[in-house]
Amino acid sequence: MKRFLALFLCFALCLTLLPAASAEDIEIVDEPAIEAPAPLDEIVIDAPGGPTDEIDALLDEPLIEPVGADAPGGPLDEIALIDEPDKTAPGADAEIQATLVASGECGDSLTWELVDDGNLFIRGSGAMTDYTRGTAPWYEYRAQIKELYVYSSTTTIGDYAFFGCYNLKLAADNGKSFPSSLTSIGQSAFLSCSSLEYVTIPSGVTSIGTQAFDYCSGMKRMTICGAPTLAYRSLGCANLEEISFLGGVPTFDSYIFRDTTAKAWYPPDNSAWTSDVLQNYGGTLTWQAGYHGWIGDDITWDLNASTGALSLSGSGTNWDFGSSGWQSWYPIRGKVQSAVVGSGITALREYALDYLYNMSSVSLPDTLTEIGWGVFFRDSSLSSIKIPKNVTAIGYDAFRGCSALTEVRFLGYAPESINTAAFGGVTATVYYFPVYSWTSSTMQQYGGTLTWSCDDKIGDDVTWYLAENGKLSITGTGATWDFNSATPNFHYFRSKVKTAEIGGGVTV
Repeated sequence: MKRFLALFLCFALCLTLLPAASAEDIEIVDEPAIEAPAPLDEIVIDAPGGPTDEIDALLDEPLIEPVGADAPGGPLDEIALIDEPDKTAPGADAEIQATLVASGECGDSLTWELVDDGNLFIRGSGAMTDYTRGTAPWYEYRAQIKELYVYSSTTTIGDYAFFGCYNLKLAADNGKSFPSSLTSIGQSAFLSCSSLEYVTIPSGVTSIGTQAFDYCSGMKRMTICGAPTLAYRSLGCANLEEISFLGGVPTFDSYIFRDTTAKAWYPPDNSAWTSDVLQNYGGTLTWQAGYHGWIGDDITWDLNASTGALSLSGSGTNWDFGSSGWQSWYPIRGKVQSAVVGSGITALREYALDYLYNMSSVSLPDTLTEIGWGVFFRDSSLSSIKIPKNVTAIGYDAFRGCSALTEVRFLGYAPESINTAAFGGVTATVYYFPVYSWTSSTMQQYGGTLTWSCDDKIGDDVTWYLAENGKLSITGTGATWDFNSATPNFHYFRSKVKTAEIGGGVTV
């Protein structure tokens, strides 16, 4: 009896040491679809801190120590990651050296590689293998996985593929998205990925499985570009702040969301989104008509469906949209007629505004310092653009394919970094101010067929020039123009002016 009592007390003590979440944290629903479901039977899996038959490691364990030569996938090795092009030279493949932790197959034509910086790469084509709980080949390394790259031509994310990968996020330099080739996301594919914050579901995805994103407690924002079938509790992200639907009405029932309080955006010009539809999603949702989404951690976009005006708001830089990633507005990009990039945005990086083929104008803020790789690639209706005064770098193919672009105005110094293919294929007149950094050799570096014109006049016969030493020279004959409420062009450089010299022939 005493032995039994002692065992009972030990067992009770162990239970008190478990985190409170372990008794109710995650429910696994094996049924692929449930109609008018009754309350779930609680199938408690091994939440962090609890023993389990199915999960052999704690979900909240510290990062796994670097594995050795006996790790699955072979000994540690140096591998070249060459899926992404070099951002400094056109056409070159970058060999980014990283130490291989483990690798293997995850489909008939798919492979995976985990490297020591926490990046997990899914490469190849076709469907991913469907797994059961804890059987994905990278599961034992889940604590090390920080960023997930799913490359082009992958068609499915398998069942339980990333279940319990609690440090996993979609890679920011892959657009926080999946490739456009993706058609389905399997059951419990991202169940309990508690660090996952932003997800864009491409328009080609037709189904999202049971509990696919359930218990993703860190999920803040999600964009669904198409109209997939949403299985039971597929979007059970209790802390979701905003979700944006950009396409048709997904197939759903009232158990899609679980304890979710979020703002939900839906297309204002799609008649399929009726008031009756909006009542059937479950959760506590506040519905807002409008095209809305995210292209950076702190950058949102909104599209006026009536005028076609796209506005970017926020601060910092956008996610890179090279490789597999692409902007959430891609399915509706033909609606964009103009764009305004808000003050506070400091850089437009990889393909931020590309393929907006009906966009005829764009306004850029003075806070902008960088126009990156392919930002305006194939914006074939863009006719003119002003480059803000603080832009110091313009990347490869930034304006390639802008076939209607005939006028470019630089409002500042010559950028310090310019790729020789920045204006590849463009025929335009380029206007610049008479400051010391614009030289004949500088103008040879931009690519394209460009005619350079110095915008130096402030009167019919009066011009100006700003030297490197800060000396502003105004020369010529006669009067300057009356600028009224406007300011002379050298006003852009007023902070650099140290002395001024006005020629004797200038009368006003």
